[in-house]
Amino acid sequence: MICSARREGPFAASFRSSMLSSLARKVPRLAEPVRALAAALHEQGVGFALWTVALGAAVGESALDVFGPSGVLPHPPPLSSRPVLFFSLAVLSAFVVAIGVALLRRRGSERPLLSLYDENVRRVAPLVALPFVLVLREPIEASHPGVVLSIALLAGGLTSYAAYTLVTERDAGPGRLAKWSAVAVLGAVMAAYSVAASDITITNHINLNTGRSDLGYYLSIFRQTSQGHLLGCSLCGGGSHLTGHFDPIIVLLSPLFLLYPFAETLLVLQTVWLAAGAIPVYLLVRHHTRHRGAALAFAVTYLAYPALHGVNFFDFHSVALSVPLFLVLLYCLERGYRVGYYVSLAFLLLVREDIPIALVFIGLYAIFSKPKEQARLGWTTIVLAVVYFVFVKAVFMHRVDPLNTATGASGGYAYFYEAMIPPGRSTAALIGTLLSNPAFVLAQVFSDDKVDFILKLLVPLFALPLAARGRMLLAYGSALTLLASRQYLFSIHFQYTSLLIPFLFALAGGALGRLSSGELPVGRCSGQRLARSLAFGVLVTTLLCSWKFGAFIENTSFQGGFRPLVRGMPPEHRDLSIWLKKIALTIPRGARVAGNSRIITHLGPVTSIDLLENRAKSDYVVVNVTSRPFGPRIIQEAAEGNLTLIASLEPVRLYKAHYKSRTTGSSGAESPEQ
Repeated sequence: MICSARREGPFAASFRSSMLSSLARKVPRLAEPVRALAAALHEQGVGFALWTVALGAAVGESALDVFGPSGVLPHPPPLSSRPVLFFSLAVLSAFVVAIGVALLRRRGSERPLLSLYDENVRRVAPLVALPFVLVLREPIEASHPGVVLSIALLAGGLTSYAAYTLVTERDAGPGRLAKWSAVAVLGAVMAAYSVAASDITITNHINLNTGRSDLGYYLSIFRQTSQGHLLGCSLCGGGSHLTGHFDPIIVLLSPLFLLYPFAETLLVLQTVWLAAGAIPVYLLVRHHTRHRGAALAFAVTYLAYPALHGVNFFDFHSVALSVPLFLVLLYCLERGYRVGYYVSLAFLLLVREDIPIALVFIGLYAIFSKPKEQARLGWTTIVLAVVYFVFVKAVFMHRVDPLNTATGASGGYAYFYEAMIPPGRSTAALIGTLLSNPAFVLAQVFSDDKVDFILKLLVPLFALPLAARGRMLLAYGSALTLLASRQYLFSIHFQYTSLLIPFLFALAGGALGRLSSGELPVGRCSGQRLARSLAFGVLVTTLLCSWKFGAFIENTSFQGGFRPLVRGMPPEHRDLSIWLKKIALTIPRGARVAGNSRIITHLGPVTSIDLLENRAKSDYVVVNVTSRPFGPRIIQEAAEGNLTLIASLEPVRLYKAHYKSRTTGSSGAESPEQ
């Protein structure tokens, strides 16, 4: 236990003290030292001795793992062939170092030497997890995710244990130096994340590892919106994104696309936008813990969170823009900043048509979990959300059904939940299944894959969100993911966790607040010190999870959506990307270009992009002639006179189309310059 000086029962301590006192009476010369030792043991317990053994053994094992015959740096240490003697010396070395530091600290201090020694060994407790952490060098994350999570949790728990002995109950002071130092560190971490993540996601894109779903869709939406066709999409049914989603925030952001009309603009925009979420996370945790270090730890945790990487590195999605906005909204709610709350609310409504569903639960949270004066804010939020949702669905999307399903129409999402919904039915049938067959629903929710998904979300945060008030905030995101039948909805590699991440972090901050205030007592621990120490443990756990499940360090688990990231940049891919940009700039405005799924995402300036299946309606065709099944067909059609070669960077070719079946409405634009 880290929360009390007394670490054992009174009977054991009294028994040991009486034994030592008896020894002191029999050997007078030892009387004073033995009595001092008895008093120290009564006060400190034997935990310091156990920690000494554990530390020595852990460091010794780690040394053998790294420097042993099969280690990373094979240079067997002396006595490694005699394990008993080797580990005994390792424990002795740990004792010598700890007692030496205690002697140094005792100068000018009246604290007992054993107390200082005890504190020293507990402060380096995370070293006990070192042999387990070294196991993570092996690629076990895909086959044994539970082992990875367990090791990360062990290391994080020991870090919290050690941090408890270091943090104090002193609140963050008003000092300008400390304040601006924290701001500088936060800004530097956000900038580093933005640069590194942008580099990875752009490299992945240049390597032709992005496609129509979903970067191609949003590339077309931004291009057509920037040209005045609001939320138009040449890849979507009916030529509009309204068949799938209503996300007018793109209208506000589309002028940025005019500055550099390529997919890289969307990828960098999404990265920087998500990185900005670290600011409200920092503010929320600082508000709850009144400690800048803990707040910084949680801000870094947010940026290292594996599920956030799944959102960031899978193409571009409008729903990803909701993550920082939800965090700002919840911070304003916590602090009572009404103007900021309503501004955030307005932007959130513009993100996507289903955001009002999540806002309803925020309204309920404000009504039931906040002071009574916030009830009006909660009711206002619910009314605005419901009215906006019905209006948008009825007027713009012509489908009031939340799953966007209409008889005989495309674009519905009922198939996401096909195990819960009979064929041809939609939201009403889903609700009917929830009410009539709860056992079946629970079996669906707690399948092995979904439990793995839940653990990957909660373990990095020590499951703190479950200890907070307002768990209803997780309702919509949980229903969206855990009721689904399609695996990509309950995976940390896709955008769907956007409706869980902000609430998980806000609730984790709230749980720290409950601990800090004493509302959620844990034994005789100091609530403030416990809350602050847990923040550092969460950081360590998340960093280890990020190593094995995140994007920044290559591993066998992480994917950006459906495919693993491609990190290298072969010269031929870089040259092809440059060539595609050049030809895209020469395509006349209004022209329609058909191409391979992974090529059209490089044609940002083109007004209308389409897939090769629809090339008969296009003005131009860009194709990798080695791709199947379209490559050989395109070559044959060129030989038949339906296509004229304009430019090429083998194996990719640009053709002018002359299909007789091309619709009259085609642009008929002239050929671009070669």
